[in-house]
Formats: sequence, structure tokens, C-alpha cells
Amino acid sequence: MATKQLRTAFFPIREALARAARHSVRGIAASLLAGGVLVAVMLAGVQSASAQVGSNPFSTDGSVVSSGQPVPNVPGTTGSFVLGSLTNTTGYISPAENASGQVTIDETSSTSYYSCNSAGKSCTVSSAASVVAPGNELFVSGHYFVENGTYELIAEYVFSPPPASSTAPPAPPAPQPTGFYDYIPANAFGVTGYVTSPGTYLVNQLLWSPLWGFTLGHFGRFPNGYGCGSASNCTTEQIALSNSNHLFIDATSLTTTFWLASATATTSSGEVVGCSYSQSTDTFAVIDYYGSKDGLTATGRFLYSGNQWRFTASNVFSPPPAPPSAYAAGGVCASTPQRIGPVSASSPAVSESSHGTAQPGGTGYDNTTWQGTFGTGFGPEGGVFSDGTIQLTLDWALVPAAGNLPEHWHFYGTYTASNQSGSTTLAGQISGSAGVASTGAGTEPVNATMTMDQGTGQFAGFSGYGTVSGDAAYSAGQPLPVLQSLDFVWNIQSTSSSGT
Repeated sequence: MATKQLRTAFFPIREALARAARHSVRGIAASLLAGGVLVAVMLAGVQSASAQVGSNPFSTDGSVVSSGQPVPNVPGTTGSFVLGSLTNTTGYISPAENASGQVTIDETSSTSYYSCNSAGKSCTVSSAASVVAPGNELFVSGHYFVENGTYELIAEYVFSPPPASSTAPPAPPAPQPTGFYDYIPANAFGVTGYVTSPGTYLVNQLLWSPLWGFTLGHFGRFPNGYGCGSASNCTTEQIALSNSNHLFIDATSLTTTFWLASATATTSSGEVVGCSYSQSTDTFAVIDYYGSKDGLTATGRFLYSGNQWRFTASNVFSPPPAPPSAYAAGGVCASTPQRIGPVSASSPAVSESSHGTAQPGGTGYDNTTWQGTFGTGFGPEGGVFSDGTIQLTLDWALVPAAGNLPEHWHFYGTYTASNQSGSTTLAGQISGSAGVASTGAGTEPVNATMTMDQGTGQFAGFSGYGTVSGDAAYSAGQPLPVLQSLDFVWNIQSTSSSGT
């Protein structure tokens, strides 16, 4: 099949796939049938690069050399522009460059354009004429097709100037599994970034489609974008950097709850945040539109499977949830009617109550139990857990230093947070890391991500995720620390709240 035929088949179903395919098994089946030409071509086209016909994502920064180029003689395209001085490129598009290092990128009726402020912190919907002007600096993400060595680049999202993001260091190798827990869905994640592609791969860089999920990048624009908390880096960050600072996230209606903000605000640094949310079935709005314009937060679990790390989202919030401080007096969400939003509680110390089973050589401990008491809650709804309890059952594994990751304890297991009477609880899985004191005594950061799988009492029927940050205090002769000054923050919403 020729590239023109492939594109003719691809563009009419792209938005239908993004809007409908994630909603149900029937929707997935229907979309697979509608997109059968695309899927069949991709299955047949994974051969040598010179002969491949398929769709692969790319992104790049660059400067507009010329715009308003003639409409390519390809159905579905509306125009094209020439981009030069390329930097931060992902995807193998170098063969598409001319002798001056420039590429021609085609536009379609589905291409979205955004104008950002000078800091790249806030972006608004714009037009091709305003964004793609000669001399403008752009961030472009999209897809490219290859047939017999000929490259066709298609823009999906175009930003001017590029969204702010920390400059990533040279890509390190992907972290390797360090224990059994990496092969089961025991690792929780919570990341915040921009959607840079409205789809992802089914397996090993093959079969890209919006059926499976989305691609997230530009984590550096957001506080704690990688979800590392106070740690200087973490496994999630290292995985992203090994993928040109992107994560491929699986998200379908079978695995994921999608949330669209019903009230938003803009922070002093220019980020758009959600103050309250409604559950939504419009995944095109959550992912393709607001996820690319304002960013989103994805939470869930990840594991190592088939020689790659797979991230499966349990919840997707667009735009990202506001921090608890935003709801305090004078905060940007202070006037927002609080359905629930952030639930916060602090514990001065969580101590080990049972040492569980030690692994040989002190490299790990299984089924350890921990408990602590919450102090006075903070932030909105913080009083719910005042004088309540936190209980955890954790497996600990000592992870040796590798690459940019220092030696640390990895822990995972379950938790239950209860109010003082036990009538209201939050429970789910937790996983995180604690630094190791080099002298055998001292304090190191501890950070974790929580799922919220079950609520009772006041939180019956709620869903969401949470984070934990604090200190790991070590004493000489004690391999595991006491967890001190822990701040628990849950972002949860009623699953009975619904939107479009």
C-alpha cells in the first residue's frame, strides 16, 4: 500500500479512535475494524527502515524557515512548513532532513496550534497563521510515514514558543529490573507532563495507536513532574530520560478513570491547575485537547514486561490537580466549592511493629508491618484523619547504586488510613524509596506514591491517588529506618460525579 493510501485511511479515523476507542470493548473492536488498514499495514511494514510503511511518533524543537507552503498532493493535508535548526528531536527523522538540516512538515485539519507566553508556562489555542510564522521557535510533535526511504512528516501539536522544560542530560540507559516486584504491578507512579502524542505503542515500539494510550513529556515544566518527590531522581525519571524524556502510558476505559476539571485556576508561575473534577468519558478532551494544552497528571502502576517498562494509568486528571496549598486562604482555589479534592494528614513517626522475614545477607525484608498516628490534619479536609492511624504492610529490597540512581531501599505493599473512630478509611497500594544513610546513621528522604483502591465511610465510592514525603531516620545497627514527619496527600473524587 502506498503512503498516500495509508494517510487517506489514517486521518479520517484518527480523531474517531481518540474519542471513541477507549470507552468500551465494543468501541475498541469497532475502532480496530475501522482502522484495519492502518493496523494491517503496520503489522506488515515492520521490516527494514528503507522499505517500511507505517506510522511512528516524532517531536522536535526548531525555527520556522518558511510557512504557507503549497498543499501537498496527499488527501487529508491542508498545508506544510519548513523547520530548521532542529534540537531535542525524538524519533528517527534525520533521513528527512535536507542538506541544510531542515525538514518539511505537513499539516492537516486535525493539527492543533498553541501560543505560549514567553516563559512557556501558559498556552492558549491559536491558529496556524499566528503560530507557524517565519522565525518563530516551535515545538512540534506528530507522526512520520516511511516508504522506500521517503519520509512524510505530519504535525499533530504545534507550540510557539516551545513549552518550558528543563534541559535533559544525555539519555542514560533504561534502568533494569532489580527484583521480583518489578515484574508484577507492585510499583505505583504519579507523573505530570504534556501529552506529546495522542497514542502509544502496543509492544516494543510496534503498533502505534490512540487505542492503547498516550505519550507524555515535558515533565520539567511542572513541580515534581516525574513524581520523585524530594529525591534528586527516581526510577520513573530514569525510564523517561532513557526514552528521550518521554513515557508511553497505557490508558483505556478498561483500566483507567478519566477526570476533567470542572473548575480551574492559574498559579503565580503560570500553570493551569484543576480545583475540582468530574469523571469524564470524553477522552479526546482529557488527553488530546487539554492534555496537550495544559498538561495532565497520570497515576497508576508500572512493571517490566517484554524487555520494556509498561505504565498503566488508573487515573488521568486534566489539567493537573492543584496542590493543597492552593485551597488555603488566599490560594488560587480558595473560592472553589470543595467536593473533596486534596485530603491531607501528617504523622510524626511511623515505626516498624513487626520485622517480617529477612532475606539472606540483609538485602530485603518481607511482610514487615508499620504503624503510626496522625497528628492534626492540614489543608482542606485535613481534619478527617486528625488523631487517626496509618498502618502499612511492606516488603523492602535494597537496590544497589546503578547509573544515576544511588543505593536506596525500595518498598512496596499496602496501606490503610483510618480516622480516630475507624468509621472512615482510605486503602490501597503504596510503593516508594528511602535513601540509605552512608554512615549507618542519619536522615535521608523518603517518597512514595499511593493508589486509592477502596474507601469507607465518608470516602465510600471515591477513587484517586496519593503521595507521601518525609524523612527516613536511621540509627546505628538498625537496617530499616523510622519514617518521620510524613505528609500524606490524597487527590480523590467521587466516582458518582460524571461529566461529558
